[in-house]
Amino acid sequence: ASLSRQLTEVHQEGLRLPPTKLYRAGVLNQELLNIITANVRMPDQNWGDMKAQYASVNIGEAKVKEIIARFGAETFSQGVEDLLDLADAQARRVIGSIPDGEHFFADYMDEDSPDGYPARIALNLIVKGDGLIFDYTGSDPQLASSINIPTGGDERHVLMMVGAVYVLYTLDPTILRNSGLLRACRCILPDGSLMNPQFPAAVGMRSLGVGRLMSVIFGAFAQALPERLQGGPGCGGPLLNVRTTDNRTGKTLMANVSPITAGAGASAAGDGSEGCGANQAFFKNTPAEINEADVPIRILEYGLAPDTAGPGKHRGGLSTTMLFQVFAPHTVLTARNRDRSVFTPWGIAGGSASKPSQFIRNPGTDNEINLGNTDVVTANPGDVFRITAAGGGGWGPAHERDVEAVLSDCRGGCISVEGAEEDYGVVIHDGAVDEDATRERRRVMAAQAGNEFFGHSPGRIDFEKIWTLPLYDRLTDVLARMPVNWRFFVKHHLFAAIEALDTDEVSPDALDAALAELLVEHPQLQEHVVAAE
Repeated sequence: ASLSRQLTEVHQEGLRLPPTKLYRAGVLNQELLNIITANVRMPDQNWGDMKAQYASVNIGEAKVKEIIARFGAETFSQGVEDLLDLADAQARRVIGSIPDGEHFFADYMDEDSPDGYPARIALNLIVKGDGLIFDYTGSDPQLASSINIPTGGDERHVLMMVGAVYVLYTLDPTILRNSGLLRACRCILPDGSLMNPQFPAAVGMRSLGVGRLMSVIFGAFAQALPERLQGGPGCGGPLLNVRTTDNRTGKTLMANVSPITAGAGASAAGDGSEGCGANQAFFKNTPAEINEADVPIRILEYGLAPDTAGPGKHRGGLSTTMLFQVFAPHTVLTARNRDRSVFTPWGIAGGSASKPSQFIRNPGTDNEINLGNTDVVTANPGDVFRITAAGGGGWGPAHERDVEAVLSDCRGGCISVEGAEEDYGVVIHDGAVDEDATRERRRVMAAQAGNEFFGHSPGRIDFEKIWTLPLYDRLTDVLARMPVNWRFFVKHHLFAAIEALDTDEVSPDALDAALAELLVEHPQLQEHVVAAE
């Protein structure tokens, strides 16, 4: 429950301890350990994890001492600096091969709070010489939910740089992955934004924001290097935690169940990888038998989900899906990082977006409930849940995909017969391609194809019909003039006002009018608004 977007400030997210040594000179601080274990549900598991970390640090220390004993402290220190310098030189060489320019890209999280409005992360990527500037001006204000990304304004904060590391490594797999490769990069992080929130903003689900941040970085670089980068990385599947009761013993049990992973985006080099990708740290699955042994649930189905990949000449990777049943009352599911049920991973170079993620309670029954992006659910005995992530985005027009590849995907269960025809223009009857019908269907698809570089989901297309770039830019300017503690409230008020207009054409003037009404309604805000330049 400490990992939910429902939380609004950091004190709700668990015990806060200032930096304190658990071991001092090798002696355990038992008093501190008692405080920690008294504040967690499964103290034995947590203490086991901490002991493993302690042991790994000790082993690392011993190995470093062995190197120093062999080569000397000065040589060791110089070697560390040389490795950092080499990574810096490698990164600058890669960056220098990218044409100078500015590349804007934005992407959205489905909700900025439970049942809220979309949250935008905007990036202007500036490539200049052998350096990169990541300017996040235009991103949403800090949120009254836990998906803020705590950076403290550090222009090279590690959370802001994961996507950049992936890109540089993609462009040169020999590059050293250490902090030296980030010397050529810096970020502009507006204060009081979701990229640089002020205390006491909630930050427990920051990994959702970081995942979206990575896709934004990929989207910006894709414009500079369309033949090297991939479509939007799949995501939206949670890191699933189950807390339940063993009906035989009455004992509370809790475990992290296999992550519901997504597929990677496709590229000019080929299809995206299935059920695994950068946006979820390349997690591996946990065998169903292990999950069922850890907690009393029954996994009814687990595997790749057909038709979830973004169509393209090269299709995105399929996502995974899990169907499972619980058996005890008051079973709590924490589906951390649920997202991409509206704004799905995008395709590039004519490729299409993937299908939405899903979280369904009791699917296929009269009691079916679409849980959307709910992240904490209390289940009843016998409840069945299906969770499906969103696949990776496609690369290139889908009607140009090799017909035999589509047929192979269909025979292998990766796409349905209906998906083959609708998404790829390949008509299949009785397991064979109808060549005449396929030729005609693809002719129609080619005639209807646009020339947009990005292929976005229907949810994003509908959203941006109203929230155009000029309108969202005006919103960003307005919110930047507000006191930080008012920004989220003002954003929601203005979104509601625009929504109430019930029109697809909204000018920035309409936003200004809604703001004027708000200032009349809340005169105490007026005196704190910074005047427009």
